Amino acid sequence: MTTRDPLRSQSHDLPPLERLLLDTDVDVGIRPYLEAVGFRVQFALHVDVDVRSDTAILRWAREHEHILVCHDKHRDKSTRLELYPELYEQGGKIIRVTGDSSQNELTAVGKILVHREKWVAWFAENYGEVIVASHRFIHRDAHFLYTRHIQGELISDPDGTMRRRRTRGQRQRQQPPNSPPEQPPFI
Repeated sequence: MTTRDPLRSQSHDLPPLERLLLDTDVDVGIRPYLEAVGFRVQFALHVDVDVRSDTAILRWAREHEHILVCHDKHRDKSTRLELYPELYEQGGKIIRVTGDSSQNELTAVGKILVHREKWVAWFAENYGEVIVASHRFIHRDAHFLYTRHIQGELISDPDGTMRRRRTRGQRQRQQPPNSPPEQPPFI
């Protein structure tokens, strides 16, 4: 006698929901819960994509009509400089679940489900990122992410080419090679 998995049997009775691609920073333990309520779920490690690149993962998700689910805050400037222009120019949908992969699987699933109606409606009209937390829902369209994080990082040279803006720390570290050391103030 075989026993039926209650999670699997329930998922066949529900209408199919959105397709989700779980980034590598998301605990794979949430997959069966998401599938149980009707989501079609893939894991980035199990598809043909370079998992070291958030932009490559976003491209795969877009090309296969999936929504990328991650915990990434994309704090790394080089990631933002690659990811946000891709999101702005080509489109894509990202659900960022607050917290990290060590949180309880049901907590992460709950954050996605509680705000599902809001993010489905928002993604119907927009590309960008939604942030789901226990008690809040934030959406940022691709244009906002691009202008806030990219245009602030780039400056135009006199010849019209764009380059990254140097931070104050980078400017201070780059002293001319033959400059005399700074003298302490005279007291």
